[in-house]
Amino acid sequence: IQYLRQMLADANEEKRIQIAIIRDELAEKQRAIETLLSREKPVDQQQVANLRGLGHDRISPLEQACTDGAQAVNKEAADIDRSEQLLELQRLQLQQARQDVERERLELEQQRASMHRQEEDMRRTRRAQ
Repeated sequence: IQYLRQMLADANEEKRIQIAIIRDELAEKQRAIETLLSREKPVDQQQVANLRGLGHDRISPLEQACTDGAQAVNKEAADIDRSEQLLELQRLQLQQARQDVERERLELEQQRASMHRQEEDMRRTRRAQ
């Protein structure tokens, strides 16, 4: 379980690194665009917006993947916690059942000892008669 958690955490970290790389590339491209815009004739603002949106299209799926991965890790952790709670409940129920069996065993031993004493008393009474 710990290994799986680490694998998910590593995958999320890799996605975060990819997002950072893409953001850096995006920032570099935006700087290049701005540099070109400052040197060249005015460009259609829609074209500029389209160019800026290209990098965001790559970041969004990675961010979603990170979010999904984090949700999966949290769900897995919650499932593990529930499983551990169920195991603890079963352990306690088993312990209670063992205690019940032990108590019944002791009661039977006491009854047997009591019956044995009664039989001995009856034998003595018969002998005395």
